[in-house]
Amino acid sequence: MSAVNSWLQAAGRYPLLTPSQELDLAHKIQRGMADDATPQQKRIGKRAKQKMIQSNLRLVPHIAKKYSVSLKQSAALSLEDLLQEGCIGLNRAAEKFDPCAGYKFSTYAFWWISQSITRILEHQSSTIRVPCSVGQLLNKARKAGPDIKTREQLQEYLGVVPATMVTLDNGLRAKQTASLSAPVPSKNGDGTLLVDLIADPQNQPSLDELDWQIAAEALDAALDPADPMTDLLKRRVLDGEIFSQLAEGTELSREGVRVGLQQLKESKRRELHPLRQFLTA
Repeated sequence: MSAVNSWLQAAGRYPLLTPSQELDLAHKIQRGMADDATPQQKRIGKRAKQKMIQSNLRLVPHIAKKYSVSLKQSAALSLEDLLQEGCIGLNRAAEKFDPCAGYKFSTYAFWWISQSITRILEHQSSTIRVPCSVGQLLNKARKAGPDIKTREQLQEYLGVVPATMVTLDNGLRAKQTASLSAPVPSKNGDGTLLVDLIADPQNQPSLDELDWQIAAEALDAALDPADPMTDLLKRRVLDGEIFSQLAEGTELSREGVRVGLQQLKESKRRELHPLRQFLTA
């Protein structure tokens, strides 16, 4: 027997409450949670809340089943996770329920359970989390009928102001993420990944271990070890140091280092030609 079936059987063992029992338990919960409650009232309120929750556990799987489609889209969640989140919402409903409001506890708890389940689904549905209120509006927008064709009609359908529509646009873009490790379809089927096609102009060309060894050998063969600029060029190419770092400990300024390295590369252009991709100024 699965854990879910065991949980459902356990929930079915608790009898349903009559309206009078429900009101009595709700009043006891409120008295037990009051700031001036006595230790005895707190104990009675705690037992009353437990009974209220146990007698309404059937609500949780009933509501969780309505989110089965969303559950299939989230590999990080299971039905057990939704039941657990639903119980958290049910517990919160028992604490917040007002017996004088004139409606049944199940009607009130329905919203809290749904809110708790939709919140965890929203948090797990995308890499970038968006506020629950934005996620709920996006879900409502997806359910808009074919008659909703313009942005103005959608705004009226959602009942929001123009500024909220901008927030929805940002939330929609945040959900449309892609993995950098995702393969890019190509005719050659060469296994190109998305990250291979994204250039970063802020980064200098980097050297992996093999490239580093080849570059070091090429520099040693091309440059005069007695030239003081040789060590600076090695540090620039192999270690990626910036001009201000290279100038430290020398009599040269940052600009002087840059000009000196440029002159060295010009004079050794033929020898350094294999390293041209790493010799950016």
